[in-house]
Amino acid sequence: MIKIIKKGKVWELFDSINVHTSLDDLCGTFSCDTSLKSGNPLELGDLLELKAESETGVKFNLIKGYIEKTSGTITVDSASVNYSGRDQLGDLVDSSVPPQLGLSEGGISLPALCSKILKGLEINASVINLAGNIKPFSDTEIAAVGFGGLAGEFLQSFARKRQLFLNTDGSGNLVIFSPPQSLGYKRKLTKESMLSRDFSYSDLERFNTIEVGSEDNFSQTAIEDPDNAYDRRSSFKDNQVRKTRYLQIQAEESMDDLELEGKAQEEVNIRRARAFTFQCTVPSHEYEKGKLIKVEDDLSGVYGTLLIRAVDYMSSKEGNISKLTLCFPETYSGVGNRVDERKAKMGIASEALAQESRRFLRGIFAVPGEI
Repeated sequence: MIKIIKKGKVWELFDSINVHTSLDDLCGTFSCDTSLKSGNPLELGDLLELKAESETGVKFNLIKGYIEKTSGTITVDSASVNYSGRDQLGDLVDSSVPPQLGLSEGGISLPALCSKILKGLEINASVINLAGNIKPFSDTEIAAVGFGGLAGEFLQSFARKRQLFLNTDGSGNLVIFSPPQSLGYKRKLTKESMLSRDFSYSDLERFNTIEVGSEDNFSQTAIEDPDNAYDRRSSFKDNQVRKTRYLQIQAEESMDDLELEGKAQEEVNIRRARAFTFQCTVPSHEYEKGKLIKVEDDLSGVYGTLLIRAVDYMSSKEGNISKLTLCFPETYSGVGNRVDERKAKMGIASEALAQESRRFLRGIFAVPGEI
């Protein structure tokens, strides 16, 4: 069940409510439909709080954000209106970096930089750091990014320098995200608890060899004299992919040999992890993005601990369902958390399915022995 709250009052007049939250987005989205009547309580620009409550009594916040669009349909027999919007970090996504926030020296941390941008845009949100101690940015790192463009992209570029991700929580705050280490739910997702599921595995973004290059511009002399710049390169292999696939990547900033080696390995590992996606529909509103859960599905052959990457919450007269998008936790791991290739317990499926997609069922990342 999803509750819509405006100025502390719950409104229960909606035919359907949909909410989408994802680790890949800086803000969540919502949409709700109701019959069109005179004196409807909501209007463009209203600040709403959307909260979930499961059948078992689990409660958590989904979105705190603004109505950004309204649209209606009127026929001979009916009249309806749709309200849609995003949480309050939508303004961080759309707005440019305020020009008064001049920043030319290093020593600032990622949480402090995020707070400075939020304050400059007058967005009433806190910065929640789930990643622990984060190394401050140097003068070189600050100078390399520049200050044009949109505020959300600007902050994301700095988060990537520390192999971290920016996201939002259900209260509209900015979260510095790092993958959790422990399970978020005791109960597994099994064929009995899932209404439907879809899975995919793709080699389209994977390469046998990924080579990362960087020009050595650490010294001021090298910047003034490009001919003295030293071109550094390092590569890493993914032996599961055919040898004819090769990719070159230029690093976003100057890196030494060890950093380039780590960056090449990170690219291989993350592309391998992101090649797999598992989606399922469940008849409840009890799961949240960013949490680990065990999956045991003998038909699709997926066994292991997966990370909830995104959730679509749907509430209507027919009931409440959630669509979960899950991935390997390594999808959100960076250089700081090296990913070791591991064999999974992903092969206990029907022989017919295994013959059609044998390499998918062999798997690589789900941790053995946890089921």
